[in-house]
Amino acid sequence: MKKAVCHAATLLALAVTPVHAQFPVHVWSQRFGGPSADAATKVATDPSGNIFVTGHFAATANFGGSPLISAGSTDIFLARYDANGAHQWSKRFGGTSADDGFDVAADASGNVVVVGQFQSSADFGGGPLTSAGGRDIFIAYFDATGAHQWSRRFGGASDDEGYSVAFDANGFVIVGGRFRGKMSLGGPIIDTHTYFNDIFVAKYDASGNHVWSRGFGDTSTGVDDVAVTVDPAGNVVLVGAFVGPVDFGGGALTSSESDVFVAKYSPFGVHLWSKGFGSVPRDTAKDVATDASGNIAVTGWFAFHTNGGTIDFGGGPLTSAGSMDIFVVELDGSGAHLWSHRFGGTDQEQGIAIATGSAGTVTVAGLIRSGTDFGGGVLNAAGLNDAFLAKFDAAGVHQWSQRFGGTASESGNGVAVDLAGAVVVVGDFASPTNFGGGALTSAGANDVFVARFEDPHPIPVFITRFDAKVRSAAIEVGWNIRADESLKTITLYRRDEREPAPIALSSWTDPLRTFYVDSNVEAGHTYHYELILETPDGSVYRSQTSTVTMPALASALGQNHPNPFNPTTSIDYTLAEPSKVVVAIYRANGERVARLDEGLQGPGVHRVSWDGRDARGVFVSSGVYFYEVEGNPSMGVRKMVLLK
Repeated sequence: MKKAVCHAATLLALAVTPVHAQFPVHVWSQRFGGPSADAATKVATDPSGNIFVTGHFAATANFGGSPLISAGSTDIFLARYDANGAHQWSKRFGGTSADDGFDVAADASGNVVVVGQFQSSADFGGGPLTSAGGRDIFIAYFDATGAHQWSRRFGGASDDEGYSVAFDANGFVIVGGRFRGKMSLGGPIIDTHTYFNDIFVAKYDASGNHVWSRGFGDTSTGVDDVAVTVDPAGNVVLVGAFVGPVDFGGGALTSSESDVFVAKYSPFGVHLWSKGFGSVPRDTAKDVATDASGNIAVTGWFAFHTNGGTIDFGGGPLTSAGSMDIFVVELDGSGAHLWSHRFGGTDQEQGIAIATGSAGTVTVAGLIRSGTDFGGGVLNAAGLNDAFLAKFDAAGVHQWSQRFGGTASESGNGVAVDLAGAVVVVGDFASPTNFGGGALTSAGANDVFVARFEDPHPIPVFITRFDAKVRSAAIEVGWNIRADESLKTITLYRRDEREPAPIALSSWTDPLRTFYVDSNVEAGHTYHYELILETPDGSVYRSQTSTVTMPALASALGQNHPNPFNPTTSIDYTLAEPSKVVVAIYRANGERVARLDEGLQGPGVHRVSWDGRDARGVFVSSGVYFYEVEGNPSMGVRKMVLLK
């Protein structure tokens, strides 16, 4: 093996960087469906590599278990497979009308949530939900075994749809979609006072209780596409297309026809920033994903026009080569441009789904109709349109790409990347299509496909997680390492604005160690951490840099604990600067019973204990007492209860 220096942001991949056209390695592929038109719309994976797929089917379809029978025009399906493609369970939902599952998400425990639209009535396991008008939004939550936990419907008299869903790290559920008129998503009525499709985003806890919701729109022709994701800090990113002036919270964005928007909100729904991109013809964002650093990857398409046909995400104009071209763009957490690309030939190409890997890689799925070069050579559609899959490193450099299709119409509609770095793509196909394991043949019209791929090269060392977080008065740095070969050393480095060169905090050899607590930090300073791994042959693998700012200290008096207490309790207090500290304790009538003289204390968090005795050393009686830091009224007064 050649010696290598690899960065997590460029895949931590191998000692050898691919320089020729690369194709993904087929692991397995399967078809599901029946004699009518069936399609998979989205896919998700959990940390164990289990795969969850949703979409719609008509008449009768088999997803690996017993045949499912539609109750009406089309029904929703939800299916789970293990990492090897073995069927775990599958379910159908719907009524007598056309119903569809649009998106699916899975959390760390294998719980799964699916969103979409239904008409008339649908039962997801908790009793029938009935539409209030045309199409209504549904959210349905299941545990890892497929057992129903809760389900909700939302909507008004017009058509409303849940397009996209995501879990945050705390198990909260975030949903994005579109609505008409006014409705409640479990909280206050949202009314944008328009008659067209408007945008919504909403957050629910793990039990389905409404946390917050927002609606956006204007009096123009509305929106068609909405997608949502969550970054590692719990911030919500919303993308899609908008027409006319729309205020996402930071002032109105204007569009020429239909433009791309990207908007970011705090975990509490507070607007952080929003941006619009586009020119004269129709442009839309179809999907969004974030990586471990909070960078935002978006895909969609933009159209050719004699008076325009360009889109600029901040790196210079991208110009459509034909009717419709794919764009892939990555922004940092503040919305600044990192990189952007266009792909397409003379016909219509569409970026439909996007996913990020643990090393900051970006994988895109969609469809192509004409010759399209993603960086590894031109891919030509064999029929009306072919499905495609393309992977890029964290800097936007092509890693591999492939097309799949026959003489009819195929489309890649959903993509996910599991913790092992494997890529799962889903969609629909009509003509015999070979994903690498032999041709799959549709049972009738369009059928569902699910296919799993791996990178064309093994990854001997892989950092699947690297982050740093404030923990009280310290910073906790965490990571996970997957190594297919032995490691010589693992070293954690830190630097800040006062340290011109990184300093080594700790060095070890055990790949199972997963965290380090750095207590030698100061309030108000910013620290940068990096993990460096070396193998016996001298190859070096580096993590991304994780940056944390310690909050500036503010003098404060904490609540005693335990409370009530008997006979001893602890009192925490924080000092922003050196100060002489005396904690005074009073009865409810104002009589002082004790003074805890701490002397001169430096900045930081401190603790003092009181044993329930007065100044004479006598135990005081049960009752309510108050305490304060003498000479620091801004720190406030706290109440405690002695209960014997």
